[in-house]
Amino acid sequence: MEKAGFCVDDKPVEHAPASFTPNVQHHLLVDVNEMQRIVGAVQSKQTVEGVEENSTAERKEEGAAAQPAMSPDGSLTPVLIDSRSHDRYLGEDEIIDRIGGHIPGAVNFFWRDLINEEGLFKTRAELGKHFEGIDKDAEIVVYCGSGVSACLNVLGLEEAGFTRVRLYVGGWSDWISYEGHPVRAGKIRI
Repeated sequence: MEKAGFCVDDKPVEHAPASFTPNVQHHLLVDVNEMQRIVGAVQSKQTVEGVEENSTAERKEEGAAAQPAMSPDGSLTPVLIDSRSHDRYLGEDEIIDRIGGHIPGAVNFFWRDLINEEGLFKTRAELGKHFEGIDKDAEIVVYCGSGVSACLNVLGLEEAGFTRVRLYVGGWSDWISYEGHPVRAGKIRI
């Protein structure tokens, strides 16, 4: 029998017993405490000129780009990337969390924009163009709702040649669970 060009049978698959030992690379992850430090740095010296309310496509049309600023110590201010859809980033259509919006200073690069018309990951050159406004030397922290879809932006950035990319695993859901964390363009859903 064939389905979609592949052989298919109805026999159960037998797998040999195996074990898996995870190798968590903690240096690639950001927790909420470090996020507080990063957000403070971003808020004190805004990372990106005038893109708080603009999507990636709109930024390119307007000629604005994600330009990291220098911190007082001479280091680049981190770039925060929100990987959720633009309407969730703006807080207009929050379908999961009680509070809508984004972490202050974050720019929006929707993870689905890394997928081409055939449903495949874009090429290295296309990814480079997609992220061209971000300084390759900047520290980049990527998040989404809970750390899953942001992984595509992490992979896309690394494929495009960025080397200082980390993931805020808790994402938006974690960030808003702490009272007093700043929120941009938030709408509360009860």
